[in-house]
Amino acid sequence: WEWFAGLPDAESLCRRMLTLSPDQRPSAQDCLKHKWFSLASDTQGSIDPSRLRALAEYADKNALQKAVYLQIASQMDAQDLKNINDVFKQADVDRDGFLKPEELVDALKRMGMSEREAAKAASAMDLSGAGMIQYTEFVAACISKYDSRLEDHLFHAFQLFAKGAGGDGQHITREALVAMLSRGEAS
Repeated sequence: WEWFAGLPDAESLCRRMLTLSPDQRPSAQDCLKHKWFSLASDTQGSIDPSRLRALAEYADKNALQKAVYLQIASQMDAQDLKNINDVFKQADVDRDGFLKPEELVDALKRMGMSEREAAKAASAMDLSGAGMIQYTEFVAACISKYDSRLEDHLFHAFQLFAKGAGGDGQHITREALVAMLSRGEAS
């Protein structure tokens, strides 16, 4: 129970959920009404200024840059996404797992971005053109050029693109890259 040091509400909920007798154990719906969940949902998600700047600049990236960032985002560890998960969950007002452009615009405005910049960023993030922003698209836009691990992520993405274009993972021709991107294999 040392995991719950300083989290008495979380500990009490988990102890109740681990009750041996099913008829004494709380239902999933009862668990979701527990005080700990309401405290967790009250947490304000925010991202650091470099990631907010990355979101604002995302609209200025070309299709290749967005494809590379999307590839990087799909390979990132949850530890690399500090606060991004919280921001996404908080912005996802209807809890459907996607961000509607208006949900994202509202969240970005709350973090200090102008409405014009927020709308431009939200529009640029919808890479699939589905009218909603998927989690990976959101993460791709949050990747900051100031991230200390960006160079490693970029090299890994390059290797994947080079192999996907029929190469050896070390070289890629312009023609192979254009063909791969035109088939939509980079997204």
